[in-house]
Amino acid sequence: MSDGLRSVLIVVVTCVWAANFIAPIFKKDYAPSPELNVAFMAIIGVLTASYRADPPDDGPGTP
Repeated sequence: MSDGLRSVLIVVVTCVWAANFIAPIFKKDYAPSPELNVAFMAIIGVLTASYRADPPDDGPGTP
């Protein structure tokens, strides 16, 4: 996965997660599921961990 795509996914998931936190301020009957937070943490964890899993691209000609 390219670094740009990974970064965009992290930002999008984080924004949706943040919206989940502030939604009860605007809609009193909204109660987010605790499992939703676990899912967001897992997605962000996998995406950020994949930065370290991908070997760096040193360019052409490097072994």
